[in-house]
Formats: sequence, C-alpha cells, structure tokens
Amino acid sequence: MGCLRCEAPDRTRGAERPQRGAQRGDEAGPMSTGPRAIVRHETWTLTPDREPDAAPLSYKMRCTMCEEESPKSEGWNDPQSWALAHSGKNPSHRTYSEVISRPWRTFMHA
Repeated sequence: MGCLRCEAPDRTRGAERPQRGAQRGDEAGPMSTGPRAIVRHETWTLTPDREPDAAPLSYKMRCTMCEEESPKSEGWNDPQSWALAHSGKNPSHRTYSEVISRPWRTFMHA
C-alpha cells in the first residue's frame, strides 16, 4: 500500500492529474513534494522478550469499583494480598482486574 497522497485515485470526475515528476501548471518540472522512496518491504515478528536483559514480568491488581491499584510486583503474592486487604476494608469492592506487564520485542526476518 503506497502513500495515499501520491497514489490515491483522483476522485474528481474529469480532472486531469499531472504526470509523475511534473508540477501542476508546469508539465516539464519536477514535483516539489520531497524525496519519496520505498527502500524495501520487510516482514516483522512480535514476540515476548525472553532475553537475559529484558524487563521482568510484573503484576498488579486494580479494583474495578474505585480504580485503586496495588503496587507493581514481580510476583503474584503481593498483589493478591493487596486485593484481599482492599476488599476487607471496602466490603462492596469485590471485583478486580489483573494487570500483567510483559516485555515484548520485534525483529525483522532476514
């Protein structure tokens, strides 16, 4: 898919578009839109980052009643304890969302 500005069909009936490389009103001169080039198309992949230097997974819980959140933790126990304590202090707050932060990375296929 190319640039919509450069390659979209002219939707005005009967309108003539200038030739590529020509400006409107000057059929011989170059267009003044700047460089336009596609070097190459590449295939990319997105995958969880399991490299040794990747950020660790982290967990937290968010109360869906008041939007309050537990502190972020690398383990599950602290967010779970926070949710139980939060429900104990606020008996009507009984639903939570688990928030997991997982590092991801992309790489280009050769």
